[in-house]
Amino acid sequence: MSEVIAFKPKSKNIMTAKFHLTKDLNSTKADLIIVGAYQEDFPKDKEPELNGFLNEINDACENGLIQIAKLEAFEAKLGSLLVFPIFNKLKAERVLIVGLGSKKELNNLNQIRKACSIAIRRADSLKAKTINFEVFGLENKLDIAQISRAIAEVTLLAPYKFDKYLSQKDENKKFMGIETINLIVPSTAAEKQIQAQLEKALISAEAVLLARELIAEPPNIVNPAYLAETVQKIVKESSQTGLTLKILNKADCEKLGMGAFLAVAQGSANEPKFIHFHYKPKVKASQHIAFVGKGITFDSGGLSLKPAKAMEKMKYDMAGSAAVIGLIKAITKLNLPIEITVMVAACENMPSGTAYRPGDILTSMSGKTMEINNTDAEGRVTLADSVYYACQQKPTAIIDIATLTGAIVVALGETAAGLMTNNSELANNLKQAFEEAGERVWEMPMYDDYEESVVKGTIADMLNAGSGGQAGSQNGAMFIKQFVGETPWVHLDIAGTCWPEKRDTHFTPKNNPAGFGVLGFIKYLENLSQ
Repeated sequence: MSEVIAFKPKSKNIMTAKFHLTKDLNSTKADLIIVGAYQEDFPKDKEPELNGFLNEINDACENGLIQIAKLEAFEAKLGSLLVFPIFNKLKAERVLIVGLGSKKELNNLNQIRKACSIAIRRADSLKAKTINFEVFGLENKLDIAQISRAIAEVTLLAPYKFDKYLSQKDENKKFMGIETINLIVPSTAAEKQIQAQLEKALISAEAVLLARELIAEPPNIVNPAYLAETVQKIVKESSQTGLTLKILNKADCEKLGMGAFLAVAQGSANEPKFIHFHYKPKVKASQHIAFVGKGITFDSGGLSLKPAKAMEKMKYDMAGSAAVIGLIKAITKLNLPIEITVMVAACENMPSGTAYRPGDILTSMSGKTMEINNTDAEGRVTLADSVYYACQQKPTAIIDIATLTGAIVVALGETAAGLMTNNSELANNLKQAFEEAGERVWEMPMYDDYEESVVKGTIADMLNAGSGGQAGSQNGAMFIKQFVGETPWVHLDIAGTCWPEKRDTHFTPKNNPAGFGVLGFIKYLENLSQ
């Protein structure tokens, strides 16, 4: 039986687990066995037709599975659960059957992720420490290594909670104590390929969890200096070659002419930091991708002050920077053959006697001027200097990620991030990668008409919040677009997906930070590497 040992982060908010590969349902003692079932296995108003592990469980329980399924009217719809004790008739205390829906319709990894997330959260609530977990969904020729990776990522991410600052923790609410996952694979499975994907899953999950921790921490902890120190620590602890890091302070940014970024920062007592990370592979790279994350560690709205309720969670206005810092963590372990630059302009947007004002004229690093008609449209102002700085590094493509607009939440809710671009090929490649990774993005139009609202300032080149009052997401993207020139560019607006409040997602429990973007970016870079 082969083994992959998961990372062991210091944070107590993060679950750790060891992953083993085994070929037998009953080879290892466990607290819980998780097995998938199709609707065809439990036909409505007919006798169940069980095969494989389901049949093995039913036989061990002396027809008990069939009897309980009938009693509970279990039909194996996608995400439905059937839990029952087996009193150690197999090497486990309980069995959890998770519905996979129709066998004919199970054809993508997101269905696997959904079933897995529901099952693993239930397993966590049952306080299972050791789980024998069937790698299900193989009947429709989905790749077993990719399924194993999806299961591992969901297992590590789906039960997340942040209770660091609770003096009395509710241990019964969530267990977060799963220690070992024995993945049950067919005897014919290629273990090396599975092992390789499991190792990538652990790197990816660690990167997401770092992003979540940065977002979840309060803004009196996570300020611009904290973000800079986090990246410094990642680079210092890495054994990867080809890493360089510059942390630009206020004086450095002044010399570069970053008048837009520094204007947003000037209202805060916390000094701004501009983070510039670079990775150069040993091999000659044909691609150089620049990632830019919005890094507003707290957004009060500035002098255009937000209402109190709208300000409560504005610690997550740095979720874009958290995503690219999580990506940095992954880059230091993946040994990618791609040159990568990551930038974060980190600051706070605060109201004070030194804050920038509505009516101010700012001169950006590019030389373009902007009239401020809303200090709460600050993200695009900092990104103006960030993406222009990124262009100076001569990348083949730039991708920025930001909690930019409330308008994108109105348009897409918490279900998908908005994608806007000047290059359809880059956008299509990124959309494919995010779909494969289990994160959703939806492309929004970038008609020339939207540009008029932004670039026709009254006494400056541009208006930071536009003049139309409509298509808010596109206005924000159009503003950023003015600073990327001809470089292929994608903008991701993650204001709706960074912190799901309405429902659990495959990876994230509701009312928790998602770390959205990390998995999609890693998959994009993996695809590009191939």
